[in-house]
Amino acid sequence: MRSDLLALTPESIAALANLGLVKRATREIEQGKGPRLEEEQDGTVVGTFDDAVSRLLPGKMLRDCPCTCGAM
Repeated sequence: MRSDLLALTPESIAALANLGLVKRATREIEQGKGPRLEEEQDGTVVGTFDDAVSRLLPGKMLRDCPCTCGAM
């Protein structure tokens, strides 16, 4: 399990994106519209949304991880 990701807070994520995106994501998760998650053998966490895919790579900062959403 990726303890580095478990340590993230809404505030630390907002520092990379913006508070509006974090609030929208929180609402979507509360409504059951969160991403499908899977962890690959190398520790990469892949979040698949209806319109995007995010890959959270081990050893990389969030801002350096690829995402197809275009929001950041």
